[in-house]
Amino acid sequence: MSEKMSEKMSEKMSEKEGTNERTIERDLAKLKKMGILTREGGRKEGKWVVNEKHQ
Repeated sequence: MSEKMSEKMSEKMSEKEGTNERTIERDLAKLKKMGILTREGGRKEGKWVVNEKHQ
């Protein structure tokens, strides 16, 4: 599922003109705050997961 999510996000980000690193950080922070994205594992070996209830 994470590959599909990554592709979707890439498509959406490419549609926005002038998207910069700060915008991406802000959008990811919102997704984490909403509980859509969570982190499993540590910083180096971990991964981001889209929660089941939001798919």
